[in-house]
Amino acid sequence: MDLLSDTVKDLHPISVHFPIALLIVSAALSFILFIKPRPSLQHTTWVLLWVGTLSAFISSVTGLIAHFPYEETELHDVITTHQNWSFAVTGLFIALTVWRWLSRRRQADAGTKPLYLIVILIGIALLTVSGLTGGDLVYDYGVNVRGINPLLEQ
Repeated sequence: MDLLSDTVKDLHPISVHFPIALLIVSAALSFILFIKPRPSLQHTTWVLLWVGTLSAFISSVTGLIAHFPYEETELHDVITTHQNWSFAVTGLFIALTVWRWLSRRRQADAGTKPLYLIVILIGIALLTVSGLTGGDLVYDYGVNVRGINPLLEQ
């Protein structure tokens, strides 16, 4: 039962790396396509955005689950800050994905439009802040570091 319990606790730190990688690569390719259009890569940026946004949603859900053991601890406020940044990132990328999906349905993919690039850049900046606050939780406070953190049951 420890393996299952530990796996559930570890889902958030495992899942957070997918939206980070996928959304950053989608944004980077979108900027490259703005400079040098290559229709063959346009669909790739869309797939990366879609899967990255889905994985951001999954990371938000697993983050909520990971938050429960700390609900009544002094770290609650610090975790809530990270959680709020993460919800903002996820919400922004959901909106961006819906916008892009609608534009693709109209045969006018917004993926290389200047406004889209500005919004995705803001999204990457928010994603960076979310990642930094999450890193602070692990490296500064030892959140979910079993064997070290006195707030977790051993």
